[in-house]
Amino acid sequence: MKKIIKMLKNREFRSGFVFAAGALLVLDNIIFHWLLSWHHVIEGPRAYQADFLTFVFGLVLIAYSLFKK
Repeated sequence: MKKIIKMLKNREFRSGFVFAAGALLVLDNIIFHWLLSWHHVIEGPRAYQADFLTFVFGLVLIAYSLFKK
């Protein structure tokens, strides 16, 4: 348990985690939402707008992790 707490306090670990989460959002949106149209964040007339917002949020997470170091 102490190793996990120590790892979570590590700035590089947190930055890498945020980067990975942002990259996952971006890749998921591009591949599964736009190219393959398998699923969307929400269903209905605003599905593409919600997909775009999650894509932008992923980009924000990536930028935050890169500039926060």
